[in-house]
This record gives sequence, structure tokens and C-alpha cells, in this order.
Amino acid sequence: MTAVRRRPLRTVRARTTLAATLVVAVAFAVSAIAIIGLLRSSLISNVDDTIRLRARDVIALAKRDPLPDPLPVIGEERGLVQVVGRDGTVIAASGNARDEPALGPFEPVPGLTAVRSTGRLPVGDGIEFRVVTLTSTVQGRSVTVYVAASLGPAEHTIALVTTALAVGFPLLLILVAVTTWVVVGRALRPVESIRRRVAEISSSEPDQRVPEPETDDEVGRLAQTMNAMLGRLEASAQHERRFVDDASHELRTPLSVVLANLELALKDSPTLDWRERVRDAQREGLRMQRLVTDLLLLARADNGALPLVPLSVDLGAIVRAEVSERSESTMQIDITQVQRTLVLADPDPIRQVVRNLLDNALRNCRSRVTLTVAQQLPDVELTVSDDGPGVPAEERERVFDRFVRLDDARNRDSGGTGLGLAICREILARQHGSIHVADGDGGACFVVRLPAVRPES
Repeated sequence: MTAVRRRPLRTVRARTTLAATLVVAVAFAVSAIAIIGLLRSSLISNVDDTIRLRARDVIALAKRDPLPDPLPVIGEERGLVQVVGRDGTVIAASGNARDEPALGPFEPVPGLTAVRSTGRLPVGDGIEFRVVTLTSTVQGRSVTVYVAASLGPAEHTIALVTTALAVGFPLLLILVAVTTWVVVGRALRPVESIRRRVAEISSSEPDQRVPEPETDDEVGRLAQTMNAMLGRLEASAQHERRFVDDASHELRTPLSVVLANLELALKDSPTLDWRERVRDAQREGLRMQRLVTDLLLLARADNGALPLVPLSVDLGAIVRAEVSERSESTMQIDITQVQRTLVLADPDPIRQVVRNLLDNALRNCRSRVTLTVAQQLPDVELTVSDDGPGVPAEERERVFDRFVRLDDARNRDSGGTGLGLAICREILARQHGSIHVADGDGGACFVVRLPAVRPES
């Protein structure tokens, strides 16, 4: 299979750096345009305020005294002033506009100032100017004052700011990219350490764990979750190994007995009891059959393949049916307290639970087994107790593990596989029920709880 070559931009570090750089670039560009626009507007507004004030000063001067010739202006190359009569005659002007015609044509409004931009003035060599026009009545005649100021200093300032932004723009992007690359790399360094450690962990080293950062952040919680998962996998692997070891051990014993019987049967001996040998082989074969059946059921349970078809089932009827199949038993089975109660469960798996518990009680009792079924709303409670040796308090949870026997020799001889109680717990867990060992009158007492069928209101 040909390996797919990954492009560099597919890494989280590269994508994050690119995204951060693009966001800063867009934000910087928009901000720069806004700053330059606001700066230009502010500088032109300052120029307009200056020439408006100058025009009013000229009008005020004309109303008090004769206008000087030439009119003073700040910076001969940056501005000019003209006072023009109604007939277009230049009454007074600054030194750089004395010999020039009137700056019009404009359409001044009496008492108001009008400001326009123009580049066609006799000074400035084509530099753009702002021109204000103010019309007023001076000493009985209408005059128009023109005051112009160059936008050269404003444009120069704007050019400097634009140059500074243009130089700083790539430098800022480089700084953002480098900073993001370094910061993201440091943030992802623990993730890379976790990845390398996970890649190094093999099935022969299930106890290995990934390094956990000291910081309580997303990466730290990821490492903790990963270690918890590895712990569960290790426990599951150990459980599977124990299960396989126990299963192989349990199967090896009956196979050895069957092979030994066959070997004896092949010997030509006049004292050989063929019937006894065949009965022994049959007994061990049946034991292997039960063991294989139980193993297959547990394997299906581990894979979640046990069917669940909840129905309204009479638990008391199931108990009575299982007891009736053991009518030849020499032990006394008491079902006087088995009531007709409906539970919500799958009937076939529940039959196996009752069968396993009853077989377990019959194997361990001395003479008597008692079964009760009663409603304990919202559940139905089934108890199976015997007068045997009981279950020690410290063993009441372990007894539900697979291949656990509190008396190995006795249970193995009596045909038990050590899986019956484990199967009960697996089935009940999937039937929304439970099972536990309770205190009994001298013997073992197993208590099963299943959800009761609620009566329709």
C-alpha cells in the first residue's frame, strides 16, 4: 500500500499559525486603512479651521482699517489671500497673489464660508490647496475674501504614517507567525510526548503509562484520560489471560480423563469394565459440553451479543417449572413461598439464572433448598438459600468471578464449571436486574432483583 504523503499545512501547528497570521493581517489592514482615513480627515479639518479663521480676521480687519498691501500670509509657498470686489477687481492680496487675477469663479453665499479643494493656483506648482470663500459687506460694498492653504504638510504627514505602517506590517506578521509557531509548539509538546509513548506501548508491556503534565488543562486531562484507558485495557487483558488460562485448565482435565479411559479401553484386559469406562468418558464429555456452552455464552455477553427481549414474565412459574424438573432429587426443595409475580425480562435468560442458582444450591446444601418469590416494589425479589456451608463475607463478591470455586475439589467432582454465578450476574446486568449474597440461616442465600411489571392505571 502506498503511503499518503501529508502536506505540511495539515498539521495543527501550521494551521494555527496560518490562521493567526491571516486574522492579524486582515485586522491590521482594516485598522491601517481606518487610521489613514481618520488622520487625513483630521489634518484637512485642521487646515479648514485655520483658513476659515484667517478669512474672518481679514474681514474684521477690513471693517476697522484700510487693508494693508500686501496682506500678510504665513509661508508664501503654503498659502495666499485675496480680497476681490463685486466686479472681480482684486482689492488687496498677499504678496504671492498681487499680480494674479481673482481666484474665482466660485459661488459664495453671503455670510457663509465655502471650502473647496483645488490644484490650480498660481503658487505651489500643482500642489493641492484648500480654499475658503467668505463674502461680506465692507464700508458699503460687497467683497469676497479668498484664503488658500496648501495640503502639502498634511500629505507629507500622511505619507510618513503610511510608510511606517507599510514597514511595520510585514514585521508584525513575522512576529505573530513566529510567536504563534513557538507557543503552539510548546503547547503541543506534551501531546507529542503522549503520542510517542502510546506508539511505544506494546501488548507485552501493558503496565506502561503516558507522561502526565503538571498543568491542569486540556492536555493534562487528555493524559489522565489516556492513562485511565490504558489501565482499563491492562485490567481487561489480565482478565482475558486469566479467563483463557482457567478455561484451558478446565478443559484439560476432562480431556485427560477421556483420553485415559480410551487408552485403558484399548488394552486387552479381561478385568476391564467397559461400561464403567464408557460412563466415565460420557460424564467428562458432558462436563466439557457444559463448559463450552458456558464459555460461548460469556463470550457473547462480553461482546454485547446477548439478546434482550423484555416481556411480561411470571417469575414464580419459571421457578416452579425448574423445580419440577428436579423431582428425582434427594434434597428437599421448598417452594411454598413462591408467589405469582410478573417481571419485565427476557424469559429464556431468566430460566438459565434460576437453573444455575438452583443447581448451585443443590450442589452445596446438606438436605434442604428454599426458594421464595415476592414483590418488593418497584422490583420482584427471588431468593435461593440452602443449609450448606455458606459463603464467607469476604468472598461474597469474588464468588461471582469466573472459574471461582470456594471448594474446588468438591465442585469439580460434582460437575460444576465455576461459571454459573458469573453467567447469572452477566445476564441480570443486561436485564436491568441485580444479584448479591445476603445473610442466610447458616447457609448461602442468593438474592435476585428484577424490575416488576407495573399495573396499568
